[in-house]
Amino acid sequence: MKRKMCFLIFVTAVFESFIHADAFTDALQDLAMMTACQGMYSCTEAGHYNIPDPHDYYTPNLLAVRFAVMSGQRTMTQTFYGVCFDYAQAAWDTIKRERLRFNNVGMKNQEWYLAFTDDNPDVITLYDPIPENRVRWNGYGYVDSRDGQYLICSNGVYCKEKTSMNVSAHGRATYHAWIWLKRDDGTWYWIDPTWTDNCGYVV
Repeated sequence: MKRKMCFLIFVTAVFESFIHADAFTDALQDLAMMTACQGMYSCTEAGHYNIPDPHDYYTPNLLAVRFAVMSGQRTMTQTFYGVCFDYAQAAWDTIKRERLRFNNVGMKNQEWYLAFTDDNPDVITLYDPIPENRVRWNGYGYVDSRDGQYLICSNGVYCKEKTSMNVSAHGRATYHAWIWLKRDDGTWYWIDPTWTDNCGYVV
């Protein structure tokens, strides 16, 4: 009986280690859900004028108390009605605002990016949004005033390319945006707040 009990405790401990995420993955899942609650996907803004918007699974009232605490004296929650870039940027902005918290649970210093695909789902390019006060016109295009690197403009936001990788996007998504982060052990993680909102579970 004692041996069976020890075996049961061992199996339970192993099982729980698989079903419980650590603080880093908990933070990412929470970020995906929180961002999804802030946004509502617009098919029209994505250029699909005759397609109804998908069901909005995550809405602000799901996290009303949390948003009230976060908004502080402003008593207002910033929401958006947009496309995948808006979800990705909202998540990127949250990480920037709470960088120390993400670093404390395992994110590698400054390693979080907007991830884009174009028509090729097997190439993912990572970008950083650039503050408007750093955007300069050099006569040929817009550049980062700090280093002269050319910028792209996505959804009205200037972004600086970090790197491109020959990696297949989840679901072979094209013309899509989401978030990539590097953990302090060098492993890349990603979350997709858009798909979270449109699927009804954290992606």
